[in-house]
Amino acid sequence: MVKGIFKKLISKTFLWRPLKYINRHKCVILMYHGLTEDKSCDDWTQIHPDEFKKQMLYIKENYDVISISDMLDIFKNKKTRLHLAVVTFDDGYRSVYETAFPILRELGIPATVYITSNFIGNDRKDVRFIWPDYVRVLLVSSRLSTIDLSHFKLGNLDISDPLRQRISVNRIIEHLKLIGSSEKNNIISYLEEKSPGMIDHDLFPAYHPMTWEEVKRLSTSDLISIGAHTRNHPILSRIKIDELEGEISGSKQDIENRIETDVHDFAYPNGRMIDINDEAIEIAKRGFRSAVTTFDGHNRPDRNPYLLGRVGVGRNLAVDNFKLVLAGISQ
Repeated sequence: MVKGIFKKLISKTFLWRPLKYINRHKCVILMYHGLTEDKSCDDWTQIHPDEFKKQMLYIKENYDVISISDMLDIFKNKKTRLHLAVVTFDDGYRSVYETAFPILRELGIPATVYITSNFIGNDRKDVRFIWPDYVRVLLVSSRLSTIDLSHFKLGNLDISDPLRQRISVNRIIEHLKLIGSSEKNNIISYLEEKSPGMIDHDLFPAYHPMTWEEVKRLSTSDLISIGAHTRNHPILSRIKIDELEGEISGSKQDIENRIETDVHDFAYPNGRMIDINDEAIEIAKRGFRSAVTTFDGHNRPDRNPYLLGRVGVGRNLAVDNFKLVLAGISQ
């Protein structure tokens, strides 16, 4: 509460402006996921289109919004451009094509869309899920009031209402990010056993993927560049070394084969320091010109291009706080 009051004071008194000036030579890379008009949605990664448009209008009016490619060129050649911003999306949600892209096109804002290749559908009926979304879908679809995960050291979790579901889902997901892929798959299989009913896909439109045809259409726009985000969105530091090549280089090959366009940029899943290892960075260096993380979102010109920082933007970030984050004040 105190932090919120402090931020509101900074916003109303324009005390953030000196920090924006101090960071004027840096580039802030924004990370989005999906958009939804469902105001009851409590998933941080899914923001309302009206809020997204307000944010895009703000950066268009107050920042020099450029592509990843332009940012790398500016940094490499030591050009002087002030208050730079880059827009990115992770995973490949359908809402990026249907909702975000029309807004970007209207405002002339470039963006990079990082694709999880095994998430993308062959057509609209081919619905798949990124594994954290799948955990939520399984728990909601189970119609249970509790689920006993004591065997997996998670206890007996209350999922009797939307708030408790969200708390339990977040707890499970955070646990799965910290364990090996084999154990993670065992827990997801157990959740599948406890959710034997058919998934009602109409209840989860925010989590639906684009089709390959839609990805290809995006790639033909002068505003959109397509990047890679692995094949299956694993935590790279938690999988076996011999799986890394397929996840990282394999996703690049998958996308290039489908859209017939070169893929130059990569995003590490989850993107924290603990989610990345030296082997993953080396593979990224061999196949890409850049790779983005999810930490330290303001990038100096001398930043390692394979450890670029990003600022995550979620549904809790209204425009007043959005401008503070852009200036360099942490969420």
